[in-house]
Amino acid sequence: MSVFKQRHIDQGLTYADYKNRVIELVSKNRTSGPNQSGALVKNTLKNIDRMKWGEENIELISSAEEFLDDLNVEWIWIVFSEAWSDDSSHILPAIKKVADYSDKIDLKILFREEYPVLFDNFLTDKSRSIPKLVCLRKSDFKVLGTWGPRPAHIQERALEYKANPDKELDEFIEEMEAAYKQDKGETTQQELIQNAKIWWKRS
Repeated sequence: MSVFKQRHIDQGLTYADYKNRVIELVSKNRTSGPNQSGALVKNTLKNIDRMKWGEENIELISSAEEFLDDLNVEWIWIVFSEAWSDDSSHILPAIKKVADYSDKIDLKILFREEYPVLFDNFLTDKSRSIPKLVCLRKSDFKVLGTWGPRPAHIQERALEYKANPDKELDEFIEEMEAAYKQDKGETTQQELIQNAKIWWKRS
């Protein structure tokens, strides 16, 4: 039996609805989740521009097109996120680009803090890291696999920084933003397709 229920799917936001929710929160000088610190609210505002940059600059890679052209099973991609997450703001546009290309993939976004028990099934090395994508078989919500929270080369740097902070947090966030922009969502797409080939076999 899947940990996902119909209500989770129904309550999932489209990318557009998620972005509008982020904009709405910023208009109220707020962010998502219980922590309403000034730093997180400030980062939420920046995330709107980050998402817009991704929408305008990330292009679907050819290997993704080739895979999606052949895909013949229906999936739901659930992505756990939060409005303040800079990683989510960089990665979601790339995920959307892949999902939008295929009518076999239905993308839904859930706020992690609204579904703590559900999310605890998808920890990353015991960490509640986001974004986290969960691929479900549409027919019965069977979990086929997960991806996240970051492409491998950026995750490696993030773990390195967590273990040994070598600069101020704001500087590290800027470093990560530069890395995401240089990559233009290509590595995220490559890793998604690598995983999707496995998920297809499990479908």
